[in-house]
Amino acid sequence: MSTPPQTYVVSFDDYQPVPRFDDIPWTTVMIEESASEGGPWNLIDTQQLTPVDTDPANPMSRSFTTDKATIEHGWYLISFGDVNNNIVETAPTYNGIPIEWTPTLQDVGHVVLSRTRDDNGNVLGTFTDVTQPTDEECRVLIQKAIDDVMPLIGTDIPEELISEAQNIASIRTAMYIELTFYANEVATNRSVYPELKALFDEKVATLAKAVVAIESGESMTDALAGAGGSPKYAYPPDDGMYWRPF
Repeated sequence: MSTPPQTYVVSFDDYQPVPRFDDIPWTTVMIEESASEGGPWNLIDTQQLTPVDTDPANPMSRSFTTDKATIEHGWYLISFGDVNNNIVETAPTYNGIPIEWTPTLQDVGHVVLSRTRDDNGNVLGTFTDVTQPTDEECRVLIQKAIDDVMPLIGTDIPEELISEAQNIASIRTAMYIELTFYANEVATNRSVYPELKALFDEKVATLAKAVVAIESGESMTDALAGAGGSPKYAYPPDDGMYWRPF
């Protein structure tokens, strides 16, 4: 007799489907799974929404759980369906080991306050469903930033450096926001991307050095000071190609 495949429990919190103005409510939620953000996707569970929205124009937020996941730490695509088999997808989300230095939406917002404006031009200081990017889009970029920073500083950051690691991940996320949503401004030198990149390069190098120092039992102050008594940084020559990739 073959052994059944290992399954895992995964929960999803605060998912709100798009409003409907045709009086047809969303009735099902579908959960797809993949080992990578870009798929391919495998449908693992379909659940009925209970209760069904009485006012589809103001759909309620939904939280749900599946016990049919087959990947311990994978990507999930959530879709909502109606009785006519119409489907709307949400952005893929990652279910993985929590990184202690993951920045919040507000952490990122405080790096690029000008990108947190609502429809009326008010600066919110964080990302919501009325900002560009939205909160869900920003969370995807936060994960990308963490994936970038992780090989440079590791995952197990000394407690006294967690705040700085969050700050660096926030800066990296802000860089993705500029490149992804404001590419035209980057290309015409009207974006803060070059300043964010210079700041990121400086801070990540310093943090990586501090992590090594603490883990080896050195004094962080002495390790960062170097022989000359102050930190030293080296930058590549400025070729004016601000639009280049990271």
